[in-house]
Amino acid sequence: MMIGKKEKQGNWLRSIMIDDMEGEETLDKKEKQTVYLSASIASGCQPCTKFHLRKSSEAGLSDVEINKTIAFALSIRNDATRSMESFIHNHNTGNYIKEDKQESINRNGALVGIATAYSVNFPSYLEKYLNIGRNSGISEGELSEIIKISKSVIDMARAHVDMITDKIGIRQLGENKNDCCSSCDC
Repeated sequence: MMIGKKEKQGNWLRSIMIDDMEGEETLDKKEKQTVYLSASIASGCQPCTKFHLRKSSEAGLSDVEINKTIAFALSIRNDATRSMESFIHNHNTGNYIKEDKQESINRNGALVGIATAYSVNFPSYLEKYLNIGRNSGISEGELSEIIKISKSVIDMARAHVDMITDKIGIRQLGENKNDCCSSCDC
């Protein structure tokens, strides 16, 4: 019997949410939603964040708990950005110029915008820069190549953090890259 995409997503989500690990400690619903919300914010996925804001409330997190989670997750995400700025400053032979996003964007700006928006999970900017790229003469084949390169970098970056969790034996749940949340529009 064929299982539809929605049913597969629901089964996948249930397999994560249900304690099927005999003898292992698991997070309660509130803790799981705290993790889902934090990861959604950190990854920059607005549809996932919207979904998990609602699910966090449904799981019993108070407004204060949700707001503290948001503030802490954003703080870490912002620290990562500042850390990268410091790294670039210390490893670049010249000083990079902070880009004024209001300037007219040329082909190179579109390349940067597409790769960056894709890599930080910013759908509205990705659409914006894909359109700018098309208007500046970037072909569909070139757009595809930009996305493939960006995805390979994301996969390698993920491999770095996965090596840390693998070393200490942490089992990774939800490794199906095609699923996100049962009801988000990703």
